[in-house]
Amino acid sequence: MYGRAASDWKLAGDQLHVSATVPANTHATIRLPGATLAAVTEGGRTVAGAPGIGAARQDGAAVVVEAGSGTYAFAYPAAGLRLPGPSLPATQP
Repeated sequence: MYGRAASDWKLAGDQLHVSATVPANTHATIRLPGATLAAVTEGGRTVAGAPGIGAARQDGAAVVVEAGSGTYAFAYPAAGLRLPGPSLPATQP
């Protein structure tokens, strides 16, 4: 494999935006936690109909996407999604 593999996410209002780059001649399994299949879009289209997406399925409280090489921009409502927060230092009584 040669090329850049990357992912990133940001929360904008009530939408979670996840970007993923899959290098040429490879494929990736992308897991979108807290998502429903009906609500996920890629590039403004339903995820199941987006170019480069081989399959998309609901897996419990996540959507799992099989994607070919390319750059993807997923978006979905973040309601109910637990995002990691800063850890607090341990205190002694």
